[in-house]
Amino acid sequence: MAAALAHLDAGERDLAGLAHALGFCSQSHLGALFLREVGVTPGEARRALHAA
Repeated sequence: MAAALAHLDAGERDLAGLAHALGFCSQSHLGALFLREVGVTPGEARRALHAA
């Protein structure tokens, strides 16, 4: 999750590509785990990181 957050903070827009680059089988797999561990979806995290 730390690597995913770092990529999102750096401006990564392609969530499916990010999921595959990090070894997840799909964007939804990354999203489900991200939601469970972080409390928000990757898209929500990306928006929050760039709203500040």
